[in-house]
Amino acid sequence: MTPFEKAHGRYEHWLWPLYYPENFEAGCQQCHASDMVTEHAPVLNHAKKLYREKGCIGCHRFQGFDNQDEQLVSARQMIAQLENQKQDDRLQIAELNKKGDTATDNDAANAYYAQATNLTVTISSMDAQIEELDQRSHNLLQEIKKVGPDLKEVRMKIHKEWIPYWLKHTHEFRPTTKMPQFRCKTTRFRRSRLTSGNPPSPGRRW
Repeated sequence: MTPFEKAHGRYEHWLWPLYYPENFEAGCQQCHASDMVTEHAPVLNHAKKLYREKGCIGCHRFQGFDNQDEQLVSARQMIAQLENQKQDDRLQIAELNKKGDTATDNDAANAYYAQATNLTVTISSMDAQIEELDQRSHNLLQEIKKVGPDLKEVRMKIHKEWIPYWLKHTHEFRPTTKMPQFRCKTTRFRRSRLTSGNPPSPGRRW
């Protein structure tokens, strides 16, 4: 077997074989996972469109489509930082008021009281920020996908032939699943494989 035949086939010892022609666009996913539309990749774009329109996005996380977990962590960290800042400012307000009470002249006292007032206004602004972040955290908790498994690295978990069968016979295979039954043609299901990136490793399934 020539090197050309090995590279363009499925030689068992070739570490990085080329994609089959029908899977060329899968390579685009490696860099364009976060793009809703990828130029010159109509099959990949159609797969992403099916992912959104068929409701998969409602239950399944997929890298490039979802970052609610990261946003929630960021919001909670910001809330904690603001709470710590408020506590520090309150201590400083008490100290400034004490200095104003014991100041030797009115000008010095008024300067201390003005600083304390400014910090009080700052705390009010932080309260508004915290309230907004709390609401944002509540919304993110509702948006986080909790029903279906994460679709990241799905190509490593299942046979490519298994995906169309699973989507067409969902309740037959697992009657208790919450996943809806689809009525698309098998050819459309096959296109959805491209959202997984590289072709799946053989011999693996959920």
